[in-house]
Amino acid sequence: MKYPKAIIETKALKHNVEIIRKLAPNSKICAIVKANAYGHGLIEVARTLLNHVEGVGVARIAEAERLRDAGINNDIILLEGFLGAAELLKLNELKLSTAVHCYEQLELIEKYAPSLNKLKVWLKFNTGMNRLGLDADEAREVKLRLEALDCIEEINLMTHFANADDPKNNYTNLQLENFNRLNEELKLKKSISASSGVLFFPQTRAEWIRPGIIIYGISPSHESIEDYGFIPVMNLETIITNIFKLEAGKQLPQSNFISSQDNYIGVIALGTGDGYPAQAPEGTPFLINGRRVELLGKVGVDFIYVNLGNQLQDKIGDKVTIFGKGLPVEVVAKHINVITYELTTKLTTQTKHEYIIN
Repeated sequence: MKYPKAIIETKALKHNVEIIRKLAPNSKICAIVKANAYGHGLIEVARTLLNHVEGVGVARIAEAERLRDAGINNDIILLEGFLGAAELLKLNELKLSTAVHCYEQLELIEKYAPSLNKLKVWLKFNTGMNRLGLDADEAREVKLRLEALDCIEEINLMTHFANADDPKNNYTNLQLENFNRLNEELKLKKSISASSGVLFFPQTRAEWIRPGIIIYGISPSHESIEDYGFIPVMNLETIITNIFKLEAGKQLPQSNFISSQDNYIGVIALGTGDGYPAQAPEGTPFLINGRRVELLGKVGVDFIYVNLGNQLQDKIGDKVTIFGKGLPVEVVAKHINVITYELTTKLTTQTKHEYIIN
């Protein structure tokens, strides 16, 4: 058996979507599956959600093409829009919905309008994220110019929050005010909230919502979302490959750890080659046989050390939970000082994905 492995439970995916339905019963769901479904597997996740959501969202047109090739016929929204004429023609062929966030995209649509099928467009309004998007005057103009084209089937309005993962940050309310002010005039269907907005700002649950990381049972911050009923979809596991005794007073190689007593050290199959962060500090937790143990020393390419304690309770081949059931990814991310979804999106091809279909 190849280790480490990411065990993906499809039942948990569907359960999490139902939790989102209860939070936003009047909203259509665009499930965000970009970045290989946050490391969970693009095609497998999209297939699981095929009959449970109204659409899926991707960042790049190559992701959308893979989904169509796999038979995913949901509405697919290209969240960043298209780059150049070739991508516009490709998204038209694939029957994708697309964001429009700049004049260059508008001008390409106008240029190729006679050869385009009916397009669904999401005007991306920059309410303060300052990454992508039109300002209010630009959005008004782009809407008018799109409405003049026969190829445009539908125009909607979307935005993206900058700090919605912090419910106490008033900036989100200011962004929402900017959005609502413009849409009182434009009167378009709306998509305002991603994961953080769905959870923490119920007033942003509009006609469409765009949950991403919470679909996978992971919090957009370091705070757990178990109280909402979400279940982790991924359990990342490995095994103990060796155990040795470190005598009192001896120093562990590649570590500042000097044992104050005889300790057993576990060598586990995990490292940077699998996508585990090199900066993980000593003390980062793992779960072995129902108890938490701590990382010792530096993270290697293929192996790391953990402190098994002074009583030998474990054996070679025992399962090690890196994160998942019993050890939330939020806890691990907080120890390493990374955002939660960095731990899932950076898994390499060395980490096998195993799907439990239920």
